[in-house]
Amino acid sequence: MSTISRKKPNSIDGRFSALQKAKNRHDSVPPAQDVLTAATVTRLDLIFPKYQTAMNDLAVAKAASGTSTGTNSPALAKSALFTNHFIQVFNLGVTRGVYTKEQRAFFGLDINQASVPDLKSEADVLMWGQKLKDGDPLRVTAGGAAMANPTIAQCNTAYDGFVTINNAHLTTKESFDLAQEALDALTTEADRVILKVWDEAETFYNEETPASMRNNCRLWGVVYVSQGPAAIVNITVEDNVTGVPITTAFAKIEGVNDEKPVDADGKVKLTTHVVGDEILVANAPDYIENKIPQTIEEGGIYDVVIKLTHV
Repeated sequence: MSTISRKKPNSIDGRFSALQKAKNRHDSVPPAQDVLTAATVTRLDLIFPKYQTAMNDLAVAKAASGTSTGTNSPALAKSALFTNHFIQVFNLGVTRGVYTKEQRAFFGLDINQASVPDLKSEADVLMWGQKLKDGDPLRVTAGGAAMANPTIAQCNTAYDGFVTINNAHLTTKESFDLAQEALDALTTEADRVILKVWDEAETFYNEETPASMRNNCRLWGVVYVSQGPAAIVNITVEDNVTGVPITTAFAKIEGVNDEKPVDADGKVKLTTHVVGDEILVANAPDYIENKIPQTIEEGGIYDVVIKLTHV
């Protein structure tokens, strides 16, 4: 017979799920059925809203950071392209005698090096874009011919646009880092409270059969896993009206695993050692998230269809 044991949550969703189940259960049962001590209730009431707020703040910061990355990358590429072309064209002009090699010094370039510097990183693009912006007016003032195709004005437009977007991007990255740090600071207390809840729940039900004890403790958020064969949950995500598979969907077992994307047929396979009554979750862009209950047993194979409603 396989061993069934508790498994402490090790993810943000897992911790939140454990805290939420404990809080909801405590708030809904009469005092005689409350498994928690007064001290644990006090700690739970303090940590749950803090953790929920910090988790939501992190989600908002993560979304903003993702949006920012989506605008920063094209701006970076555009500025790098103009800087690259400007230096290439200038070097070709040196070869043709339009400019002198000594004029490379205005850009901070080696006067004997007819190559484009590395422009792979944000720091590289920022540095060389600024050097061109500062150096070309000095070069022209000193008698150098103006550049064309691209002009310095075109380079500056691309560079200044990137600087503006990059500054905003750095701000969102910093906000994301701070949000992550704020949530991390709550992790130790969250884990300790979860452990207290689980210990007190199992103590309250310790005179029942193991199966009955586990069923009751699950209501308080306790997660049990089997050391035997894993269960397989095959999920298909479909449109609630058309029945067409939603290929942009994600699915997970709530509080157990991170969400996984479905394949081209709207299907995803989740493997787990968690046993008991769990919640399957599916979501997709432009659809309302849906949750359905699923009892999972050791080694079981489950084929589940989750339908989503379009917003």
